[in-house]
Amino acid sequence: MQAEKLSRSEAKQQRARARALLMLGFQPLNEHLFIRPNNIEDTLQSVRDRLYKLGLEKDAPVFEARDFDTDLQRRITTLWNPRELEGNYAQLEKKMRTWLERSGSLEPEVAARESFLLGGTAIKHVVYDPFLPAEWVNVQARERFLSAVDEVDQAGMRIWSGLWASMEG
Repeated sequence: MQAEKLSRSEAKQQRARARALLMLGFQPLNEHLFIRPNNIEDTLQSVRDRLYKLGLEKDAPVFEARDFDTDLQRRITTLWNPRELEGNYAQLEKKMRTWLERSGSLEPEVAARESFLLGGTAIKHVVYDPFLPAEWVNVQARERFLSAVDEVDQAGMRIWSGLWASMEG
């Protein structure tokens, strides 16, 4: 049997759906059901609104599920890899702190380029972080990572502002 080819608009919608779910940390429980812990928004409506704004079809059902049986709950916790997230937090935080320590001794153009590349990598990790609850992931490691992202962002803005000012003058 030959699989049907998606039209361009269907393929575009499928990509938008996948991106919206990924950006909010949803994982597939099965082929038709994507889930995540209930810890990112105050209300179900705010989660629904964010998903729709990010590209989920307006007719896609968004609902809260609870009271999973023990076996399914155990399976659900394996959908994310907290140790990998924590490893990424530590690795990127170390990379950013090392860069922050030496950024003042770099030529402005080099510092600007490096801040752009490092900041872009860090922001991508922030955008796609599932922000798992404290019961599943080391929240302190995530907070240290986020603090380093903010520091690199601030340093990058100062570097780029100085670089632009020197080019104008």
